[in-house]
Amino acid sequence: MKKRYFAAAIGALFIAAALFGQNAADFEYEAGNGKVTITGYRGSKKNVTIPKRINNLPITAIGRGAFEDSQITNVPGSVTEIGEGTFAYNQLTGVAIPNSVTAIGDSAFEGNQLTAVTIPDSVTTIGAGAFWENRLTGVTISNSVTTIGDLAFAHNWTLPHSVDTIKQPALS
Repeated sequence: MKKRYFAAAIGALFIAAALFGQNAADFEYEAGNGKVTITGYRGSKKNVTIPKRINNLPITAIGRGAFEDSQITNVPGSVTEIGEGTFAYNQLTGVAIPNSVTAIGDSAFEGNQLTAVTIPDSVTTIGAGAFWENRLTGVTISNSVTTIGDLAFAHNWTLPHSVDTIKQPALS
């Protein structure tokens, strides 16, 4: 009888994990000062949903290269910092940057397939090469952004064929 209940409980856990996203064991992370920074992903799923909390602590940062080559589908609203190379080379076609994010690191979304991005009012800094080599045709940047790094949006723009000259301060 105990075996049957145990098997049912294990089955329920697997079903819950499948329905409600990733297990904390799928992530490498550092916890301290009442918050969590995700530093890596060791799960096997290609469509990854980052949980809002691990061990009952909010995930507030995603570290350097944590999800490189992973095909992330969701950034939780508790994240305040997207680190260097965090989502690089994921073939992302869309991303919703939550209004909690204040900084987007260097090369954070480099080498994806993004066609549009909206930088929310909470962001003040966009790092160098943050959106390098995507397919961006639309970018909305809020007035809160005070710093945009070198080549942050390089290798993206699709300009009309009629444009043959862009003067140097055109985008300053």
